[in-house]
Amino acid sequence: MRTRSRTCFIAEEVYEGMQRVSDGPLLQAFVMTEIVAAVLGHAAKDVEEATEVPKGTPLATILEQLGANMPMSLTNLKGIVRDPVKLRAAVHDRTDFVRQLRSL
Repeated sequence: MRTRSRTCFIAEEVYEGMQRVSDGPLLQAFVMTEIVAAVLGHAAKDVEEATEVPKGTPLATILEQLGANMPMSLTNLKGIVRDPVKLRAAVHDRTDFVRQLRSL
């Protein structure tokens, strides 16, 4: 998997909302979900072609973050990266987005 650098743009109002205590955590979780889902969506072909996960790579970090008590398997990631709905659901789960929505 190739490592690339990209710039992320978000609306100024969203960024300012992330700085407020009341809106901040929920907006941060939402923005992070969208960023991670977009990155994985764009890298879907690379993820599907991966046969191993070298330690210390961005892919290894993503698998660690998406797993609950242990890293998500590459096979599981390959299964969800093809489906934007499942991908966002997995990221929502790990960012605690749904729990934060319920607390509103």
